[in-house]
Amino acid sequence: MKTLSKLLLLSFIISGLFCPVFAQVTYETEFKSISSLLQSDLSLAEKKIHELEIQIGDMTSHQKAIFFLVSGHAAVFKGEYNKAVSLLSKAQLLTLDKLLLSKIYGLQVTTYLSTRQYTNSFKAAKNSLSTIDFISDKKIKRETYIRLSGVFNDLNAHQWARKYASEALLIANNKAEIACSAKIYLAVSDLKQNDFQSSYSGFEQSKKYCEKNELYLLATIALKGMGHSKLESKDYINAKELLKEALKGYKEFQYQLELVHTHSLLAKTNYFLNNFSSALKHSSVVVSQQEKPAFYEAKHNAHQTLSKIYHAQGQGKIANAF
Repeated sequence: MKTLSKLLLLSFIISGLFCPVFAQVTYETEFKSISSLLQSDLSLAEKKIHELEIQIGDMTSHQKAIFFLVSGHAAVFKGEYNKAVSLLSKAQLLTLDKLLLSKIYGLQVTTYLSTRQYTNSFKAAKNSLSTIDFISDKKIKRETYIRLSGVFNDLNAHQWARKYASEALLIANNKAEIACSAKIYLAVSDLKQNDFQSSYSGFEQSKKYCEKNELYLLATIALKGMGHSKLESKDYINAKELLKEALKGYKEFQYQLELVHTHSLLAKTNYFLNNFSSALKHSSVVVSQQEKPAFYEAKHNAHQTLSKIYHAQGQGKIANAF
């Protein structure tokens, strides 16, 4: 009996020691799975997030911070930026871990940029840079440099955008996602500086590289860049085909921000091809979106396209409404 009692007690102690570890391993595995799914299957990622949300009371503070981070990432993909801001703020308050904070700050940069909160975006970028000296992990450094490149591209500070994209490439160490993102940001910089031949070439090379490494969302982003480059260089026929293909890709990923922006580019492209019915269709998709800062640019472009269409059709009163 004593032996049985000791065995039961030992079993209880062992289970007490290993259950939290098992839970931790399980959560960490799920978090990694969700992060991967965000690049391939947003619906399944959301399903897993909802399943984990029920268990949040059993998580450590560190695990909760990771959970809010991946949930915030999903919200960004869906265009739910206010929700993302809230989730990332919760994550930030739950951890002092420099590695995790760097990831949180990095996603905050993207989120604030998407809502045109440039002051907050700079603050997040500054916070992100402040963690660099404490981090030996090159993975986090690479991600930080990529985020900063995005910030400076959006602010048309192209010298700095290229600097940080190049820094990321230097320490990419065959990490395909980082290398592909850096290549795309370099092409974006060319596009914003009206070097459309270089931007098209850069996006094309990025697309091939991303597809080779099965990074299909990034490949779609590069594809849209190719179409945008053709549009700006007035090659409207090729622009239309490339943008239509990109739109199809974004629908699979349910990437709302990029879907709306691609519709606005297709509206403009079809206008220049005198295909007014298609231009109206794509413009209508854009202007029907909610009034979110992330959609301002796309909506502005769509309104301009609508105005031009109605002017071309002799409907000046309607055109002036835009």
